[in-house]
Amino acid sequence: MAQALAQLRHVIPASQLRHRFRFLSRSLRRAVDCQLLQPHEQATALQIWALLGLRDWPLLAKLAGRGLEALAANTVLRLTDGADTILPAHPEDLSEAIYAFAKLGAPDLVPGACRPPVSGFLLRAMKVFDLQRRLLQKGLEAWFPLDAASETARLVTNCAALEFWLTSDELSPEPAEFFSDCLKINEAEPKASLRTLELNVLTALERFLKTNPSEEDVPPSISIMHQTPVGDIKLAIPSWNVAIMVGLPPDFFQRPPADSGWGSTGENELDHGALPGDFVHSLGETVELEAPCDERTPMPNSSQHGGPDNCLLDWQRLPALRIRLLKQLGWRVVQIPYFEWRKLLRSEELSFLRQLLRRSTNGWGGT
Repeated sequence: MAQALAQLRHVIPASQLRHRFRFLSRSLRRAVDCQLLQPHEQATALQIWALLGLRDWPLLAKLAGRGLEALAANTVLRLTDGADTILPAHPEDLSEAIYAFAKLGAPDLVPGACRPPVSGFLLRAMKVFDLQRRLLQKGLEAWFPLDAASETARLVTNCAALEFWLTSDELSPEPAEFFSDCLKINEAEPKASLRTLELNVLTALERFLKTNPSEEDVPPSISIMHQTPVGDIKLAIPSWNVAIMVGLPPDFFQRPPADSGWGSTGENELDHGALPGDFVHSLGETVELEAPCDERTPMPNSSQHGGPDNCLLDWQRLPALRIRLLKQLGWRVVQIPYFEWRKLLRSEELSFLRQLLRRSTNGWGGT
């Protein structure tokens, strides 16, 4: 029934469609409780709800919880029997389920009561066999023809190669060519330029190298827009393998106000009128699944910058990914957040750089 309604979504008025899916949702929840749905049927339900943009989190949480139970039981069997077991769902079904949840905005848009099963399922499913590689392979093959020349494509490709060991041989011919190109250093003329704060840091770095002579035969020098496979490093000291990342406000996630946050979304959008993100507004809209970010920078104190004391501020996804990949390539990354640099007096800049560089290079020149 849900599949038939989804196929007729352009014919049936939105109000009637929403009304019918409200009743379908109740029936599906009862079926899930009674364990009447097979894994592939649960995956199909997720795909339909994602196609229509229906963020029916009570139903989606039940589907996620049932999937999580099956994956957890599979893990226990594998550990106790010491042998491979048959997955409770086909890897294709798992990948479609992950995509459906991501498309509906999980985990960011999941209300508090529904978040544990959804987050648990996503984390468990992403660890199944080489599912991450399958998702990357499918995603890259669909994405490359549309956006192979962007900086984001270059970062994602290098992430797939460095962290998931994906190779061009695993892709079809045309995406494989794009994949190989993205792994090479882009020798085109850099389009980006240094921002004001980066120019200030560059000036201070030049003063620092002049006042702190190195004992190396070839004195270290600063390279601007230094080319690497993961993109250009705006400020680098190549002889030390040091990359300087200057972070401005757009490069960081801003902490939300105290009265907002996860769980503020309505429990069931089927009970509302058409909302942004619903199927009436945007069929096929996707929401990127947020990856965990290991790169954090201390946040300034509340008196100067409006943030709480002693907490951490996350880099945005792409800067964080760039930092991680540069480290994979052997670079020592020096992070200079805007809120740390701006509170320095000019007389304090050199000692600040000295401390960061010594900590990053274990002394001068990486020794």
